Amino acid sequence: MTPIQSSTDEITLSFRTLQRNGLMLHTGKSADYVNLSLKSGAVWLVINLGSGAFEALVEPVNGKFNDNTWHDVKVTRNLRQSSAREERFLALLQKPSLAKFACNEPRPQTGHAHSQD
Repeated sequence: MTPIQSSTDEITLSFRTLQRNGLMLHTGKSADYVNLSLKSGAVWLVINLGSGAFEALVEPVNGKFNDNTWHDVKVTRNLRQSSAREERFLALLQKPSLAKFACNEPRPQTGHAHSQD
């Protein structure tokens, strides 16, 4: 597999679950990868481009992300600048490499069904 070589990447996904732990996304291998998972109901991001891992654990203000409501996740990597944050929550983490991370509070329920159901 070819190493991740771009300077800017963006990953967006939506999820809904009752599971406290689980892998949502993994790409790459060995020491060159992006991993997005749930860990005890919080969203956990790990990015390693070969020079060490950037990790961010994002917890919502109220409850957990495994609340059976839809959540949107966006991960943006822009040439060695990083932060981890959640739209309405508790902290902003910064490290001089890798990613910007946002995970929202639950979406308002609408009458639309999602194909992921």
